[in-house]
Amino acid sequence: MHQKLKMERQFNDNETRKTHGNHSSYTNMILSSLKLRMTQNRSLLIAAFISMVLHLLLIGNYSISLPSNVDTISAIHARLIQSLPEQQLNTSAISLHNPPVPTSPRRTKPSSLQKPSAIDSPLEESKIEKAEAPTMPAIAPEETPKAMEPNTPNNADPLLDMDKQQLTEGNDNSTTTIEPSENVNTHTTMAYPYVQSEFEVTRGEGSSILGNTQMTFLMNTRDNTYQLSSVTEAKGVASLFLSKLEQHSEGSVDEKGLKPYYYAYQYGTNSDKNQYAKLLWENSVIEMTSKKGKKTEKLPEGTQDFLSFMYQFMFTPPLNAMQITMTNGKYLRTYTYSFEGEETISTKLGELKTLHLLKSGDNLEKTEIWLALDYQNIPVKIRKTEKDGSVIEQTVTAISTARPE
Repeated sequence: MHQKLKMERQFNDNETRKTHGNHSSYTNMILSSLKLRMTQNRSLLIAAFISMVLHLLLIGNYSISLPSNVDTISAIHARLIQSLPEQQLNTSAISLHNPPVPTSPRRTKPSSLQKPSAIDSPLEESKIEKAEAPTMPAIAPEETPKAMEPNTPNNADPLLDMDKQQLTEGNDNSTTTIEPSENVNTHTTMAYPYVQSEFEVTRGEGSSILGNTQMTFLMNTRDNTYQLSSVTEAKGVASLFLSKLEQHSEGSVDEKGLKPYYYAYQYGTNSDKNQYAKLLWENSVIEMTSKKGKKTEKLPEGTQDFLSFMYQFMFTPPLNAMQITMTNGKYLRTYTYSFEGEETISTKLGELKTLHLLKSGDNLEKTEIWLALDYQNIPVKIRKTEKDGSVIEQTVTAISTARPE
């Protein structure tokens, strides 16, 4: 019996030890699992901690200031400087070489058409070498225009039609001559042997620029001849629908001034818009060729073309003969100009004293020209008013009298 109780006690002790062993193993297993998880999640815990610290700094509006070695702040001061006087800027635009020397205007009482002495001095110069004007074709007076069918401009735009060749077909009956008064400036001048002028072409007063015109006058004092050219080109959007206009005049120079013997008007590349005139002074006839064909008329003394008449005023006082017979290659007309007064106009060259002349007719068209008194009566402004009231204006921007080498 005693032995049986002993065996039962040993059995119970063994069971108790097994139970404690199982509990201990289970506890160790749980601790090992927790330790492994903590090791695996250490990086996540560190990242979470850093994120929490950054959020706390942002929420608390914490700011970090970097050290600076700059003790003082430098300030930059700027102020406007008064611009140069307008006259100083304008005078440089006249010429890069030898600017024209203004002549002092004198007021004298006009007389009947008199023989000017202005041309005598330039014609006696013998040191000036013979030269040809740029862009001037060498056309002999006896040649007949080649590759030319009788044509005339048809609905040409007024811009590159040079105010419809400076003067439109006016009313021949509008010949009311206004006699100059005693206070009108009719002084004669010494003609420039070379003049090149640049013009801006605008539609309407103060409107945007549509194009540019370059006029070049060249007088050869050895053989007493001249060449004159005018080239008008559109710019910007206008160049898409406006063609280039060229005018050329050639002739001789005598005691009365310019005596043209050839004139050409060429608009674009369309030969239908070309016009030519040959002035045969020895036969006193003029031959004109245009779209309408070729015709011959009697040539009046003193006839000018639409280009030469503007430079004739360098040789003859502009108010001594207010009726001028002119040709554009299509027709021959006599025009009457009236004196509108002396005016000072504003240009890119500065203020210019001018004589204002006007040609108008009964058809509401009119042509105005301003001649510079201090620059030997060369044209510095031209304005053409059409029947519909539209205005084409050309204003000088540069003048050069230095003959190119």
